Amino acid sequence: MLAQATPQPHGRRTRRMAFKAYGLEARGTTGETCYRVHEGYRFATRVTLPHSFKLPEGLEGLLAAAREEERRAALRNEPVLLVGESIHRLVRQASPGDWILFTTAWDGGQAVGMSGRVYDPHEKLLDYGFVYVHPDHREKGLGFLLVREQFEQGKRLGACKASYIAVTGASEHLREKLKRAYAWREGMFQLCEE
Repeated sequence: MLAQATPQPHGRRTRRMAFKAYGLEARGTTGETCYRVHEGYRFATRVTLPHSFKLPEGLEGLLAAAREEERRAALRNEPVLLVGESIHRLVRQASPGDWILFTTAWDGGQAVGMSGRVYDPHEKLLDYGFVYVHPDHREKGLGFLLVREQFEQGKRLGACKASYIAVTGASEHLREKLKRAYAWREGMFQLCEE
């Protein structure tokens, strides 16, 4: 049944039917935004098709912090996640039948974290993804919350597995925390029972 509801690369009607099959309201092909509050942060996850992906408004401060962090790391010759490149790669990695999940975390009116993933509905896979947390909000578990929010939204869409992601900072700590929360088999996080 999920295969019948999978968006196809052509046809606006088919995409609308696919979104409705998953309980999503499609306005044209832009998808929907889901909101949840957890541990004091407000999370907004936008589900879109690749050709209609746009960054949410209000990310200027978060993107400026990422650029400054990238500049400082380059001066020290240290590795760092290039957020702008990660966002562009997110769109490039998506095939026409894929969906993009983009989650932002807000503390009051300030964006403090973001995460993006490509969802392949045919494979039921949350594939390439990245996470970025503002330096002032690290070591509070926000990276884990962002990834968990994407996993939960992916499960709602039908995802059964997820690949690992590119992150800044303590990526090994995040990976281990995710492995405690989700089964890890064959190099993938298992999101559902198959």
